[in-house]
Amino acid sequence: MIKLRKSKRDIKRIIIHCTATPEGRNVTVEQLRDWHVRGNGWSDIGYHYIIDITGAVHEGRNVDLAGAHTKGYNTTSIGIVYVGGLTADGKKSKDTRTPAQKVALKQLVEDLRKIYPSATVHGHNEFAKKDCPCFKVWEEFAVAILAILLFGSCASPKIIETLTTKTVAEKEIARDTVIVRDSIIRETTTLIREVDSAAMAQYGITLRNDMKAFLVRQNELLKESNEKNEIAKVTREIHDTVYVPQKIPIEQAKQKKASFWQGIMKNVMYMIKIIICLVIIAILIKNYARIKDFFLFIKKIVWK
Repeated sequence: MIKLRKSKRDIKRIIIHCTATPEGRNVTVEQLRDWHVRGNGWSDIGYHYIIDITGAVHEGRNVDLAGAHTKGYNTTSIGIVYVGGLTADGKKSKDTRTPAQKVALKQLVEDLRKIYPSATVHGHNEFAKKDCPCFKVWEEFAVAILAILLFGSCASPKIIETLTTKTVAEKEIARDTVIVRDSIIRETTTLIREVDSAAMAQYGITLRNDMKAFLVRQNELLKESNEKNEIAKVTREIHDTVYVPQKIPIEQAKQKKASFWQGIMKNVMYMIKIIICLVIIAILIKNYARIKDFFLFIKKIVWK
């Protein structure tokens, strides 16, 4: 097994693929690189690790660089591919992994989980409408996936290894039946809780202590808040008593203000009417002679 190196990227997923090549036909890393570089125009091989039909694990693309294996998830994942995935005639998808490949894949995933404890394990078919990697990754790595779902990064690789050993016998009885799968999950859940019970109990005690401290502080803050509210209330009462002996309701104040302006407008209109009358009188006085002559002229015409 090659020496694994931790990536500088934030790895959230380990995604498994197959090369989609006929059963029994080996493919080298250089052949895969040639297909991806010359055929697809990529900068390098798309996968980070390759497992050939002999079970040998080879390094592909630098783990510090995003792969080219799962669209939309390359930047935060590690891509693993095993050689195979098709029947001998190349017409149908098939889990063609040799026993050596299965052992190598299991070991590689476990080693990667030690480096990236919070990473989840997936098949390519979970992110694309393909059969790749042509086997049920969920069932094969159910323990690791379930442990992460239940405890996140608290589920250490040591716990997962213990659980995997415990449930392998059950899985071999009937891998594809729902009853056995459910039994495995129930057993796994129980074992995780038993193995990690001491750590979880300690964590629970810490949480309880933190909660008690929080409640005490909350009560103190509530008491302080009540005291502040009481002081504010007394202050308002003193202010109202000393500085505002007669409070005018808001609506009454508005009405009083409106009446004030109405009175002013009424007086203004009255003054305007007086001014108009005076102007008319002044005009009549100034033109008295002309007006008198006009009326005399009308009188002569009428009485003539």
